[in-house]
Amino acid sequence: MKAGIIGCGTISSVYLENLQKSPLIEVVAVADLQDERAKERADEFNIVNVYKVDELLRQPEIELVFNLTVPGSHARTDVAKLEAGKHVYSEKPLAH
Repeated sequence: MKAGIIGCGTISSVYLENLQKSPLIEVVAVADLQDERAKERADEFNIVNVYKVDELLRQPEIELVFNLTVPGSHARTDVAKLEAGKHVYSEKPLAH
Protein backbone atom coordinates (compact mmCIF):
# COMPACT_ATOMS: atom_id res chain seq x y z
CA MET A 1 0.00 0.00 0.00
CA LYS A 2 1.36 3.42 -0.93
CA ALA A 3 1.19 5.98 1.85
CA GLY A 4 1.78 9.62 2.57
CA ILE A 5 2.66 11.43 5.76
CA ILE A 6 1.19 14.78 6.73
CA GLY A 7 3.21 16.44 9.48
CA CYS A 8 7.00 16.25 9.29
CA GLY A 9 7.91 17.16 12.86
CA THR A 10 10.08 15.17 15.24
CA ILE A 11 7.85 12.08 15.48
CA SER A 12 7.79 11.66 11.70
CA SER A 13 11.38 10.40 11.68
CA VAL A 14 10.40 7.53 13.99
CA TYR A 15 7.47 6.63 11.74
CA LEU A 16 9.53 6.84 8.57
CA GLU A 17 12.33 4.74 10.01
CA ASN A 18 9.90 2.02 11.05
CA LEU A 19 7.75 2.18 7.92
CA GLN A 20 10.83 1.66 5.73
CA LYS A 21 11.07 -1.79 7.32
CA SER A 22 7.51 -2.70 6.38
CA PRO A 23 6.97 -5.00 3.40
CA LEU A 24 3.34 -3.80 3.26
CA ILE A 25 3.61 0.00 3.25
CA GLU A 26 5.67 2.24 1.01
CA VAL A 27 5.80 5.92 1.95
CA VAL A 28 5.83 7.80 -1.35
CA ALA A 29 5.12 11.37 -0.22
CA VAL A 30 5.30 13.81 2.66
CA ALA A 31 3.63 17.15 3.35
CA ASP A 32 3.91 19.80 6.03
CA LEU A 33 2.78 23.39 6.50
CA GLN A 34 6.47 24.27 6.49
CA ASP A 35 7.72 23.32 3.02
CA GLU A 36 11.38 23.26 4.09
CA ARG A 37 10.68 20.83 6.93
CA ALA A 38 8.90 18.46 4.52
CA LYS A 39 11.80 18.71 2.05
CA GLU A 40 14.36 17.96 4.77
CA ARG A 41 12.43 14.89 5.91
CA ALA A 42 12.02 13.69 2.31
CA ASP A 43 15.75 14.08 1.69
CA GLU A 44 16.60 12.27 4.92
CA PHE A 45 14.47 9.23 3.98
CA ASN A 46 14.81 9.30 0.17
CA ILE A 47 11.17 10.16 -0.47
CA VAL A 48 10.72 11.61 -3.94
CA ASN A 49 7.44 13.49 -3.52
CA VAL A 50 7.02 16.58 -1.36
CA TYR A 51 3.55 18.11 -1.64
CA LYS A 52 1.27 20.64 -0.08
CA VAL A 53 -1.41 18.85 1.97
CA ASP A 54 -4.14 19.27 -0.63
CA GLU A 55 -1.80 18.06 -3.39
CA LEU A 56 -0.93 14.93 -1.43
CA LEU A 57 -4.62 14.15 -0.95
CA ARG A 58 -5.23 14.41 -4.72
CA GLN A 59 -2.65 11.73 -5.56
CA PRO A 60 -4.60 8.62 -6.65
CA GLU A 61 -1.78 6.19 -5.86
CA ILE A 62 -1.74 7.21 -2.18
CA GLU A 63 -4.23 5.02 -0.33
CA LEU A 64 -3.20 5.61 3.30
CA VAL A 65 -2.28 8.86 5.00
CA PHE A 66 -0.60 9.10 8.38
CA ASN A 67 -1.69 12.14 10.37
CA LEU A 68 1.28 13.32 12.41
CA THR A 69 0.06 16.88 12.85
CA VAL A 70 -0.57 18.68 16.12
CA PRO A 71 -3.76 17.56 17.93
CA GLY A 72 -5.57 20.85 17.25
CA SER A 73 -5.61 20.17 13.52
CA HIS A 74 -6.43 16.46 13.64
CA ALA A 75 -10.16 16.70 13.03
CA ARG A 76 -9.85 19.04 10.06
CA THR A 77 -6.98 17.03 8.54
CA ASP A 78 -8.61 13.63 9.10
CA VAL A 79 -11.94 14.74 7.64
CA ALA A 80 -10.13 16.04 4.53
CA LYS A 81 -8.39 12.67 4.14
CA LEU A 82 -11.61 10.74 4.49
CA GLU A 83 -13.36 13.03 2.00
CA ALA A 84 -10.49 12.37 -0.42
CA GLY A 85 -11.20 8.63 -0.10
CA LYS A 86 -8.03 7.81 1.82
CA HIS A 87 -7.47 5.42 4.69
CA VAL A 88 -6.47 7.39 7.79
CA TYR A 89 -3.99 6.61 10.54
CA SER A 90 -4.08 9.09 13.39
CA GLU A 91 -1.91 8.47 16.43
CA LYS A 92 -3.75 10.85 18.70
CA PRO A 93 -7.46 11.57 19.30
CA LEU A 94 -9.51 12.44 16.24
CA ALA A 95 -10.47 15.77 17.84
CA HIS A 96 -10.29 17.72 21.08
